[in-house]
Amino acid sequence: MSNMSYCRFQNTLQDFCDCRNAMEDLMNDSRAQPLSRDELAAAKLLAEQAQYFLQVIADYAGQSVEEMLDNDSAQNAIEQANKDAANNECEDDFE
Repeated sequence: MSNMSYCRFQNTLQDFCDCRNAMEDLMNDSRAQPLSRDELAAAKLLAEQAQYFLQVIADYAGQSVEEMLDNDSAQNAIEQANKDAANNECEDDFE
């Protein structure tokens, strides 16, 4: 089931944190249960999408992902993109 647009990031954040914790356990706890074939495939795709997500933000900020991760650029870029979208929405109201 897809998330409603008004809470997609909140819901996904909770799920992503759960996946991150599971990955940390898998990589750091010798007693961790291995992932099933389907979960392993999904974990790989999730990592790919997370990388792409960061790349989209870095491109918007005009930085490399590495540069962006060294400072608060990701948070700033997300904030600015949101402000730009709000401004565009207001402009559309007048057209």
